[in-house]
Amino acid sequence: MWDLSTGFAVIAVIMLVGEIISSKTGGKLPQMFIVATLFLFGYWTFLPKDILSISGLNVVAEICKLFILIHVGSMFNIKSLIKDWRVVVTTLCAIAGILALVLTVGTFVFGKEIAIIGAAPLTGGGMAAMIMNEGAIALGKNSLGVVAFVIFIMQGFVGFPVTAFFLRKEGERLAEEIRKNPSLIHEVKGEESQDQATSKKRIYEYVPKKICTPTYYLTIMGVLGCLGLIIFKLLNGVVDRSIIMIIVGITASQIGIIPPNPMNKADSAGILNLALFASFMSGFADTTPASIGQMVVIVFGLLIIATIGILIFSIPVGKKFGYSTWMASAIGLNCFLGFPYNYNLTNEAVAVVAKTEEEKAYLTEQMLPKMIIGSVVAVTLVSCIVAGFLVKML
Repeated sequence: MWDLSTGFAVIAVIMLVGEIISSKTGGKLPQMFIVATLFLFGYWTFLPKDILSISGLNVVAEICKLFILIHVGSMFNIKSLIKDWRVVVTTLCAIAGILALVLTVGTFVFGKEIAIIGAAPLTGGGMAAMIMNEGAIALGKNSLGVVAFVIFIMQGFVGFPVTAFFLRKEGERLAEEIRKNPSLIHEVKGEESQDQATSKKRIYEYVPKKICTPTYYLTIMGVLGCLGLIIFKLLNGVVDRSIIMIIVGITASQIGIIPPNPMNKADSAGILNLALFASFMSGFADTTPASIGQMVVIVFGLLIIATIGILIFSIPVGKKFGYSTWMASAIGLNCFLGFPYNYNLTNEAVAVVAKTEEEKAYLTEQMLPKMIIGSVVAVTLVSCIVAGFLVKML
């Protein structure tokens, strides 16, 4: 009974249910958490393990990953990158908090090996989990390697709702702030207008409006994605692909090849985001109730310890940098999420809180870049270094 149309329909229904429940609860139960729960139940009952391949969404998701990374890169400018060095420091403090508590309290509660194997994926996810798993297998400790992957799979069950809460609170704070002082929005627009007035005309502004169709923007992003992959191959994978794509997006935006937020102009965000979102759930396909049940106490214990470490270390530093408790906490929790989970959660929080398009634009500008930078630091860069160091301690 499973074919392309059936697989796509079932996945779309799961996504819709998650969206409806999230909307009805005002974002308190984030869509990603609901969808992850439904996929987990589905894989254990009626869903085929390869439903994402059957539906064809895996291929679309791969395209979407390139487009969204370029899209995200287009949202940055040099000023914001320099300005947001504070995000990098806040994220590093969150990672330090994870290591400090997991390697001490975690060792005391669960033992040294469990603490070491769990610390790396807690700082960033997939690649760190893979490094720790391979190290454990090399030592003949396969069960420890499974712990690393279960932590990676289960991070979202803590990270999604907790981060969504902090992002929603930050969105409410910012919304209240601009409702009391609407000039803040105009100040941001004024800065943008001043930048545009003092800068040269962008390349994309020379393109006739008749040509600027969704096909045009998809073509430009496709070419940029191809360029990014060529650079990735030339560097032999030394630099992570996501970093390269973001840099390509930043460069293309700064040069003026693409405008900010090109995906919005391509009128394709809906299907691309659905495919990307669904592709995240493939990690649940190989789990079983028994394997999850055996490790649930250990995994959630480590997640709680790591969460406390993140909050203890990131909040004070973030406050010194002028961030609210909510924003500092959300930045630190990127260790449990990374891109594009944080991208979806931030957009979800903005959609719930914002009442006008101006508010939506302002909240996105204030929150999303910080979340993306935090995830690049934690998930893409530092976690792999941490894993490489900790695997030698097994």
